[in-house]
Amino acid sequence: MLTSSTAEARHKISAILAFVTGSLIPVTLPSAHPDGDGLEKWYGENSWIFAAHDHAVWQSEKLIKRIRKRGKWGNVKRSNKNDLNEMMKEAFNDSLNWADAAVTAQEVGEVYDEL
Repeated sequence: MLTSSTAEARHKISAILAFVTGSLIPVTLPSAHPDGDGLEKWYGENSWIFAAHDHAVWQSEKLIKRIRKRGKWGNVKRSNKNDLNEMMKEAFNDSLNWADAAVTAQEVGEVYDEL
């Protein structure tokens, strides 16, 4: 669970990239926090979370819909691999390009904010 101070870090983070073979952990804020939905939306839009091909989430259509519906799980993608190192190798180029575009977009936004 994030605290309000760590929730504010999203304004400084361009992208989140993760590779998961174990549990998917949602991003959540305490229920009283006024920006809980905003954080979930941001996380869903600014993350690539690769889950192993044989991950339990892919075994049920109900789970897949649940994961894809809510941003708190991130933008979860199914890897073609099960081994963590193989997952990273397979996604390397696409992930690098995606992260580079996210950082560039944030830098451009910061320049416009300063004008």
